[in-house]
This record gives sequence, C-alpha cells and structure tokens, in this order.
Amino acid sequence: MTLSTMLQSAITKRFGLRPRHDWAKSIEQAISQLADERQLPRARVERDLPDDPNLLRAVAGKLTVEETFFFRFPVQIEQVVDHVAQLLPHRPRAAVTVWSAGCASGEEPYSVAMGLHGRLGALPDNLAIVGCDISAVAIERARRGIFGNWSFRGVSEQIRQLYFESLPADKSRIAAVFRSSVRFEHLAIHEMAHRLGPTSVDVVLFRNVGVYFDEASLARCFKQYHRALAPDGLLVLAATDPTPPPELFKRVRSDSIGIYRRAEQSEVTKSRTKARTVPRPAPDPVGRRDAIRTLRPPPVVEALALGDRGQLSQAIEAADRAVAGHVDDPHGFFVRGQLLLASGQPVAAIEDFRRVLFLRADDRLARYWYIVALHGAREVGRLGPQIAELRRQLAGALEDEILEDGRTSASELRAALITFEGLCE
Repeated sequence: MTLSTMLQSAITKRFGLRPRHDWAKSIEQAISQLADERQLPRARVERDLPDDPNLLRAVAGKLTVEETFFFRFPVQIEQVVDHVAQLLPHRPRAAVTVWSAGCASGEEPYSVAMGLHGRLGALPDNLAIVGCDISAVAIERARRGIFGNWSFRGVSEQIRQLYFESLPADKSRIAAVFRSSVRFEHLAIHEMAHRLGPTSVDVVLFRNVGVYFDEASLARCFKQYHRALAPDGLLVLAATDPTPPPELFKRVRSDSIGIYRRAEQSEVTKSRTKARTVPRPAPDPVGRRDAIRTLRPPPVVEALALGDRGQLSQAIEAADRAVAGHVDDPHGFFVRGQLLLASGQPVAAIEDFRRVLFLRADDRLARYWYIVALHGAREVGRLGPQIAELRRQLAGALEDEILEDGRTSASELRAALITFEGLCE
C-alpha cells in the first residue's frame, strides 16, 4: 500500500471525509506544503504522518473547500439571531452558546455576532460563539479577521462601514469587539463535539458541510449534535444539505428551510414505536406498479431533487439518464456539471459545461461554472480566456438584470467572478 493510499484511508476513517478522485494529487501537494511550512525535509514529514494525529489533521485540512461569505442565507441568520436574542434574558448566569461546525474562515459565526450586535446594541457577557474547522489555514484567517471582497458579496455597504476597518488592497478587518467575542478552534467536528457537554449548545450551524462526509460520519455528526443541543436547541442546515434523522430532529415549521429543533426523548420513543407498528402494505398488482412507475418525474427534475437531499451519487445517475435521452438539451448537462462539482469531480464537470457552451455559447452562468470547474481541476492556464469572455458578456448587462437561471443578477455574478480574476493577472 502506498503512503497516499494509506493516508486517504486514515483521513476517511478518522475525520469522515468522503474521498474524491483528486485526493492522491492533493495529498502529495499537501505534504510538500507542510514540509515547506514547517521547514522540514519531505521525507521526515512522510515518516511522521502515520503516527502524528496533528500532521494528519493538517493534511486533511488542505483537502477541504473553504467557500463561504458573510450573511450567507440571511433568512437563516435572522432566525438564529431571533432565537438567541429570546434566550439571553433568561440565562443571566449561564452562557447561550452558538457553534459553527465547519466554520471555514469565520464569516458565518461573525455574521451571527454582527446580527446580534445590531439587534441588541452590544454583545452580552453570557453569549458564547465558537467556530471549529479542520483547516489550520482557515482558522488562522478567521482569527485575524481580515477579508477580501469575495467575502462581502451581497452584503450592504452599511454593514461594511459599521463593523469593518478598511485596509490596503481592498481588504477589510472586522472590528475588535467581534474578534474577541468569537472563539475559533482548529479541531475536526467530532473532536469539538467531545469537548462540549450534553445539552450545552443552543444553536448548531452545520451548513454546506454535510455533503463532504460519508454516510457513517454524517450519522455520527447528527447524534453528536442531538447530544450537545439543549432541549429547545436549533440545528441549522443549508437547503441542499442531507436532512437529519427524523427521530433526532424535527423541522421547526413546515415552511422553514433547513431549521430543525432537537427531538425530545418522548418523541424519539413515539417515532420508533410508530415505525414498529405500521403494517406492511399488501403487494400491489403488477398493473398498478407499472402505472406508478410511469409517474416517475423527468430525470432532470429527479436529479435536482436528489441533489437537494445530498444524495449526489443517485442525482448524478439521474442526470446521466437525462443527458442520454436529450444530447442537444443544455439543461441536463448544466445540472450534471453542477452535481459533479459538488461531488468533487471538476474534471468531469469541465466536459459538461463545455457541452453547454457549445450548445448555448452566450449562457453566462454556464461559463462561470466552467471557470469554477477549471479552477477546481487546477487548469489555471485556461482560466484567462474564459474570464475575459465572461467579462465581455457581462459588460452591457444592468446591475439588476436577471440571468439565465431566473434568480442570479448580473451584479452577483460580477462579484463572484472577482475571486478568479486575480489568478490571471
């Protein structure tokens, strides 16, 4: 067994990350970076890695995606602020705790802190906000509190002026009151969970992280969150994240998106009892089964629904069926390309977005996702022409012009493009 193969297995077993096809190459690069950062011979790092959990965590941290920005999904941030603000007056001597699990560079927990400051006028002493991430680089950025324009897409200029200090090179530093009020830990999620007592947390933010875990590790996370959350605690997920087990978490309201509360033990028992007492349905006649089968949704619709539930493998299979039957329909290739990116397959995604652009060369969103895929596949040399072409296609668009998906505005796409433009200068 090669060192790379052994490390992939160890990282999956210890941290629960779902392996990606490019891990072998990424691990080789991570080892070289660690050797440079620690000023050690590469052979020394390779020798120590199998027995050094800190080194292994450092390698695993370099395999994760650090994609986040301030006030992402603002409706959810507002609901968290509402919940915490209601709890604070009733806990004068006990902390109200918010845990951002997989916080990347800290924009999420800082957003909660800013939201509470805006609501209350100050951050009370009985508030505790903590973020953890497996990436040492991300945690160091979070502690420094210095951010570029990419972190502010969709954020009002008023927020930036109120809570940030301007720095050279279009950078901004969050105010000291927030840097001192939000704690960051360089720990994997399960490691952080072991440090938290039962029912000691009031909100867990676990957004856009679950898709990177294998099923066993995801199940372990949900059990740890159920243990750590207070009886009225909230679990907050992104709309496209895998849903938690219904015996552990209940949706807060039927119209809420990604907001769950901890199920009480009585509800867990009731759920299990109900599951045991439901009789098995009688077998359907063959004719009825055939009729039901014809009601299956179109493959593209099925792929989107499966992707929203975090079932990426099944979603990609559905997208495969969509493009097989409609080779001249760009929509199927676009959906499959996004699913391939989400599952860590940027090289395969490149071909799908190229196909979309062949069929519809003026699709600005498809060209943007083609750029994302090229960057993910480390095809940096091919980024320049695509970025230039997308700039040209956006040049005449009004700021509030809605693009091909019916949701994204031209100004939002221009802001998203900024992160890649610096790579080609």
